Amino acid sequence: MAPRRRQTKSKERTQRPTNAEELRNFEQLDAQEVTSKEVEKIFNILKEAYEEDNSPICFFEFVINPESFSRTVENIFNCSFLVRDGRVAVSLDDDNFPVIKPCDSERGTKKQKLETNQVALSITQPQWRKCVEAFKIRYPMIPVQSISRSQSSHEQRQHSGKKGVIA
Repeated sequence: MAPRRRQTKSKERTQRPTNAEELRNFEQLDAQEVTSKEVEKIFNILKEAYEEDNSPICFFEFVINPESFSRTVENIFNCSFLVRDGRVAVSLDDDNFPVIKPCDSERGTKKQKLETNQVALSITQPQWRKCVEAFKIRYPMIPVQSISRSQSSHEQRQHSGKKGVIA
C-alpha cells in the first residue's frame, strides 16, 4: 500500500487574505474614515468662520496650530482634499497672502471645470514658528482631532482646555 499524500488547499490559501492582511486592510479603511471625518469637520469650521464675516479667512491663521507643527501639517493636508474636491477655494488677497473660503454648494456639487492651479505647499518648523509669531496666532482655529488612535481621552481633554470635555 502506497503512503497517503497530504492534500493541501492551495487555491483556498491564495484566494483568501490572511488575518494579517485583513487587519492591514481594516486599518487602512479606519484611517481613511478618520481622515474623511476630520476633513468634514474642517469644512464645517471654515464655513462657520466664513459666515461670521462673509469674507475669506487667512489661510495661515486657519491651518496653523500654534502648539503643534505636526497638527499644522495635518491641517494643510486635510484642506488639500477640500480644495481638490472643489469645496473650498484658495486665492490671494490684496496683500498677496493666501486666503481660504468655502465654495457655494452648486460649484462644489457640480464639479464644474474650473480654472485652477495646483500648488505644492511645504513648511518647515522654523517657517511655522515665524508664521505663528508674524500672524500672532494664539489659538488654533481647527481644534485637535476629536478621533485619534494615538491619543488618550486624557490628552484630548488637555488640548481642549476644559476638564471632562473631549474636543
